[in-house]
Amino acid sequence: MTVKGLKALERKFATLRKEVVPSLHKEAVPKSAEMIASEAVHRAPVDEGELRDGISFEEGERTRTSASAMAVSRAEHSGPVEFGTSDTPAQPFMRPSRDRNRQPIAKQLGQWMRSFLKKFGRR
Repeated sequence: MTVKGLKALERKFATLRKEVVPSLHKEAVPKSAEMIASEAVHRAPVDEGELRDGISFEEGERTRTSASAMAVSRAEHSGPVEFGTSDTPAQPFMRPSRDRNRQPIAKQLGQWMRSFLKKFGRR
């Protein structure tokens, strides 16, 4: 049994694979990290503001098959604040920001993928 149009479908999927990761890296992944960083800015305890002002997001390494971005805190005392010390209780701000945004990010990525596939399907 032969399936008509299989070669064309394989070419379409190959093209899709080449376009999804760069587009995902450029659009959806950075927005996800930005959501976490924005939440962390609001959750960060503020003394002089160095901790809060050091929170941002960065795009990670891009490969043919993966895309990444991360929310980061550049202040030297980020770790001790997040996890606590023997003298000071933890005041988590990064982990709760990540946890609170898991569902919204999954929803956003799903919407992005549906939108991308609709545009891709029209070609």
